[in-house]
Amino acid sequence: MMTTTTTTEPSGSMTDLSTTGLMMTTTGPETTAGPDPFCGDGVVDDDEECDDGDENADDAACTLACEAALCGDGNVWAGVEECDDGNTDNADNCVDGCLNATCGDGYVGPGESCDDGNDVDNDECSNNCALPSCGDGLVQMGEECDDGNADDADACLSTCTNAICGDGQVQAGVEECDD
Repeated sequence: MMTTTTTTEPSGSMTDLSTTGLMMTTTGPETTAGPDPFCGDGVVDDDEECDDGDENADDAACTLACEAALCGDGNVWAGVEECDDGNTDNADNCVDGCLNATCGDGYVGPGESCDDGNDVDNDECSNNCALPSCGDGLVQMGEECDDGNADDADACLSTCTNAICGDGQVQAGVEECDD
C-alpha cells in the first residue's frame, strides 16, 4: 500500500518517496538555488558600480559592463555628452568635458591656427581662430590700420600703416602728390 504525504514549509518537511515505500523527514529551512548574479539583473552586486537591468546600455548612465558612465570612457552618454573619444587630447575633435571642439573653446583644434578662448577680435587670435594678419580687416596688435584691402591709394596702406604725406603713395582726393 502506498501512502502520499504533503510537504510542509520550511521546517520539518516531509518528502513523498511513495515509489520506494519510504518516507523522509528533513529538518531546517529549505533553500532553493536561483541563478547566479549577473550584470543586467537589476541588482548591484559587489563587483558592479551600477545595474539598471534592461536599461543598461553603453550610451546610458549604466553601461553594459555595469560601470557608471563617465566622460573619457569612450562611450557617448546620450543626452549628457556631445562626444567621448576616450582620451585627454584636446587637439582633436573632442575636448575636456566631452564637448565637441569649437572655435573659442580655448583649445587649438583641427582647422584652427589659434584659439584663445575669448571673443576679443583684436588680440593675438581672431574670433574665427585665425592668427592676425595684415589685410584681414581687423586692426590687431602691431597694426595702425587694416581696411582689408591691398589698395595703397586710400588712408590705410597694404602694410597696415596709416597713409601719410611722404609715404610714396598718392592718396586720391587727399593729396595731389607725395614726395
